[in-house]
Amino acid sequence: MQDHTSRTLIGACERKDGLYWYRGVSGIKVYQINAEDQLEIWHQRMGHPAYQIVEKISNVSSGHRNKNTNQTCEVCERSKQSRKKFPFKKCL
Repeated sequence: MQDHTSRTLIGACERKDGLYWYRGVSGIKVYQINAEDQLEIWHQRMGHPAYQIVEKISNVSSGHRNKNTNQTCEVCERSKQSRKKFPFKKCL
């Protein structure tokens, strides 16, 4: 079996008595994400707080500092939009 995006081997199977037996491949991380994606995931999971807050929590828990906190989130941008009120019309 291969990872769809990276095409790396993540497992192997062998057929015995009409069944496929899975045996994992040791030493390979099946799921990896970069720090920028990880920041975005935690931003979403925590309810869309400011990226600086997520970064502070990340610094405390892992000791790694993310250099790019100037990201934009589509959900956050849309939630901050406003519109003018509809004009009041008297019904006749």
